[in-house]
Amino acid sequence: MSKRWRLGVLFLVLILLGSSACFLYVRQGVKVRVRNVGSETLYSMLVHVTGNSYSIGDLTAATTASVRVEPTGESHVEVEFKDGKGKSKRLLVGGYFERFPYHGTISVDLDSEKVLKTKSTVMIGF
Repeated sequence: MSKRWRLGVLFLVLILLGSSACFLYVRQGVKVRVRNVGSETLYSMLVHVTGNSYSIGDLTAATTASVRVEPTGESHVEVEFKDGKGKSKRLLVGGYFERFPYHGTISVDLDSEKVLKTKSTVMIGF
């Protein structure tokens, strides 16, 4: 084998390892899935984690929206919205996670009054 050929193979291996690491990093993180199981629209929905907030807009009855979140430290999830009367509400969804390498999904079913159900598949590691 020539030295040039070995360098080419090494370069290809490094490219593959680098792209695999990027793929794993992109797949990491926590997705928050919010489902409105109530009969009224939840307006201006925000998902809050430590250090960041994410807008998912208006959530009409029987619809679901998702957002991938990235906290700046130890975090749980809260949602904030306005009900049909314009009253602002902020509800604790739960969960515990930190930045990378935590990953998974936190799903929440709620209506305009309360969180009805949460499910977390958040874990640490690859």
